[in-house]
Amino acid sequence: MDYIELLKQGKNIYFILGDNKNCCIYTSNSELKGKTTVNYVTEFNTYSFLPYSIKFTTLYGDKLPKCI
Repeated sequence: MDYIELLKQGKNIYFILGDNKNCCIYTSNSELKGKTTVNYVTEFNTYSFLPYSIKFTTLYGDKLPKCI
Protein backbone atom coordinates (compact mmCIF):
# COMPACT_ATOMS: atom_id res chain seq x y z
CA MET A 1 0.00 0.00 0.00
CA ASP A 2 1.24 3.49 -0.82
CA TYR A 3 2.42 5.54 2.16
CA ILE A 4 0.29 8.54 1.09
CA GLU A 5 -2.79 6.35 1.30
CA LEU A 6 -1.76 5.26 4.80
CA LEU A 7 -1.45 8.91 5.85
CA LYS A 8 -4.92 9.63 4.47
CA GLN A 9 -6.23 6.82 6.70
CA GLY A 10 -4.61 8.45 9.75
CA LYS A 11 -1.94 5.77 10.13
CA ASN A 12 1.52 6.42 11.54
CA ILE A 13 4.46 5.84 9.26
CA TYR A 14 8.03 5.40 10.42
CA PHE A 15 10.88 6.14 8.03
CA ILE A 16 14.31 4.88 8.95
CA LEU A 17 16.62 7.21 7.07
CA GLY A 18 20.24 8.16 7.14
CA ASP A 19 21.40 11.68 7.91
CA ASN A 20 19.78 14.43 5.90
CA LYS A 21 22.67 15.80 3.93
CA ASN A 22 22.77 18.35 1.18
CA CYS A 23 25.04 17.31 -1.60
CA CYS A 24 25.75 18.29 -5.17
CA ILE A 25 24.81 16.22 -8.20
CA TYR A 26 26.01 16.56 -11.76
CA THR A 27 23.39 18.18 -14.03
CA SER A 28 24.84 16.83 -17.31
CA ASN A 29 25.53 20.42 -18.33
CA SER A 30 29.05 21.45 -19.16
CA GLU A 31 30.74 24.34 -20.90
CA LEU A 32 34.14 24.69 -22.51
CA LYS A 33 35.95 27.80 -21.28
CA GLY A 34 39.29 28.05 -23.02
CA LYS A 35 41.11 24.76 -22.38
CA THR A 36 38.98 24.00 -19.29
CA THR A 37 35.68 22.13 -19.20
CA VAL A 38 33.32 23.44 -16.52
CA ASN A 39 30.84 20.84 -15.24
CA TYR A 40 27.75 22.27 -13.58
CA VAL A 41 26.19 20.78 -10.48
CA THR A 42 23.05 21.52 -8.45
CA GLU A 43 22.34 21.15 -4.74
CA PHE A 44 20.31 18.09 -3.78
CA ASN A 45 18.63 17.33 -0.46
CA THR A 46 18.50 13.62 0.38
CA TYR A 47 14.94 13.93 1.77
CA SER A 48 13.57 15.67 -1.33
CA PHE A 49 11.73 12.49 -2.40
CA LEU A 50 9.09 13.19 0.27
CA PRO A 51 5.96 14.88 -1.14
CA TYR A 52 5.80 17.51 1.62
CA SER A 53 7.63 18.70 4.68
CA ILE A 54 7.53 16.35 7.66
CA LYS A 55 8.78 16.94 11.19
CA PHE A 56 11.56 14.48 11.94
CA THR A 57 12.83 13.20 15.25
CA THR A 58 16.42 12.03 15.26
CA LEU A 59 17.20 9.00 17.41
CA TYR A 60 20.46 7.21 17.99
CA GLY A 61 21.07 3.69 19.23
CA ASP A 62 21.29 0.09 18.13
CA LYS A 63 17.76 -1.10 18.98
CA LEU A 64 14.34 -0.15 17.70
CA PRO A 65 11.72 -0.65 20.43
CA LYS A 66 8.37 -2.20 19.52
CA CYS A 67 5.44 0.21 19.46
CA ILE A 68 2.21 -1.57 20.37
